[in-house]
Amino acid sequence: MASLTRRALLGGAVLLASSARLRAMAPVSLAEFIELSQRLLGRSKLDTEVAHLYLTALLADADSAVTLAYLVQSNGNPTAEQAALSRTIIEWWYTGVYEVDGKPRLATHSGALMWNAMRMPAPGTCAAPFGAWSQPPQDRV
Repeated sequence: MASLTRRALLGGAVLLASSARLRAMAPVSLAEFIELSQRLLGRSKLDTEVAHLYLTALLADADSAVTLAYLVQSNGNPTAEQAALSRTIIEWWYTGVYEVDGKPRLATHSGALMWNAMRMPAPGTCAAPFGAWSQPPQDRV
């Protein structure tokens, strides 16, 4: 019967730890990203096409991809990197603008969450039926 040496035990522990890290760094799925976004934003319905754009941009950067994978699995006590990425995700959803290679890109104009937060339609969009402009505005309470 072969005995387990100290070196073999340590080697096995290293392999187990490595495999756990690899699982943690698996690419985040669209469903996981939407669930994370819903948690960060406190909203239940988000545009999946816009979410796909944001997720693709985040996964294109290796550092962001790793941080995102850990953020998805976090227990609500984020590291500084995870908190920064959370703020970025929230900013993208509210402005409709995201970045790829440091260059801003428009994901959505009328679907940006800031318009709803300001209780106004996105500029350049039709917010009421045809001819509504001819009627006096209704008081908003």
